[in-house]
Amino acid sequence: MRKLLLLILAPLLIVAMLPASATARARRYARQRPFSGYDNAYLHLIHASGSKLIEEGDASGALPGRVHAVLFVGATFHGSFTIYTRNGEIFGHGSATPHRGAGEIESFAGKTFVTGGTGRFRGAHGTGGLYGTFNRRNYQVVLQTRGTLYT
Repeated sequence: MRKLLLLILAPLLIVAMLPASATARARRYARQRPFSGYDNAYLHLIHASGSKLIEEGDASGALPGRVHAVLFVGATFHGSFTIYTRNGEIFGHGSATPHRGAGEIESFAGKTFVTGGTGRFRGAHGTGGLYGTFNRRNYQVVLQTRGTLYT
């Protein structure tokens, strides 16, 4: 009987001895659910300064909303973004390699990383593929992302 009681109580004692932050973190990750999908965004130039572009536009797909992005264009493209949805904001960054070619449209491919959010997306994280085109003449950016978001 004593051994049975020890087997039942041992896991509870271990959890009780963990720091509060570790148990809170474990509960948060236990309730997170993966959300896979794709989004398309059509961005237009708000402001340019050298290789830094500030772009905004609408996103459609799995997470529709408004997108604000700060992009740096060069040998590689990189930047940060915020997606404003009706359930909160999503923050992240990404980088991509352009496929050099002649003409005004340049395609690119890379990765995007979600690093946080607000509202329903508080504590969100995830990764995905990043694909798109960049118009060298009017600085319009078309993005497509495919990936998994944990909320």
